[in-house]
Amino acid sequence: MKKSIILSLAFAMIIGPAFGFKEADLNQLSNSEYCVKCDLSGADLGGARLYGHNLSGADLREANLFRAYLGEANLSYADLSGASLDFAALESANLVGANLNGADLLSAFLYKTDLSKAILIDANLSRAILNEANMNGADLSGANLRYGDLKTTNLSSSNMSYTDLTRAELSGADLSGADLSGADLSGADLSSSNMSYVNLQGAVLLNT
Repeated sequence: MKKSIILSLAFAMIIGPAFGFKEADLNQLSNSEYCVKCDLSGADLGGARLYGHNLSGADLREANLFRAYLGEANLSYADLSGASLDFAALESANLVGANLNGADLLSAFLYKTDLSKAILIDANLSRAILNEANMNGADLSGANLRYGDLKTTNLSSSNMSYTDLTRAELSGADLSGADLSGADLSGADLSSSNMSYVNLQGAVLLNT
């Protein structure tokens, strides 16, 4: 596992100063599974295997985590704003309170991931797998969730105003108390979902 992380970090370490991340923190990540509050902003971690790593509070702004494996990793309160997480695997990861503003999570695997209180404003979650994830109180305003799989996902008390949920799979999801004002739910599957106290003012519900 260490070898795969070291190889994925080689390019990042060469250009480190341009991004502002700390080379010492990159070395720590390659040599241990503990990198709490590390500065990894802008680092190239594409394809890195970081299963179960503790990166809570880490600065991962604009980091490249394309196809990274972060299953069961602790990323609570990490700053992942603007990060690339397309096709990343984050099943059962802890992303409580994480900042994912503007992050790319196209087709990311987030099965049973804890995203409660996470900030995902304008994030791209198109075709992401989020079934059984905990997104209670998350801010998804303006996010792209087109064709997303959110079956039995906990979205209670979440802010989904102006979110694009076109053809999203929301069967059995808990949307109680969610703000879906201005959201586009065209073609979305809402069967057996909990819609109690949902704000649907201005929402598009064509063919739902």
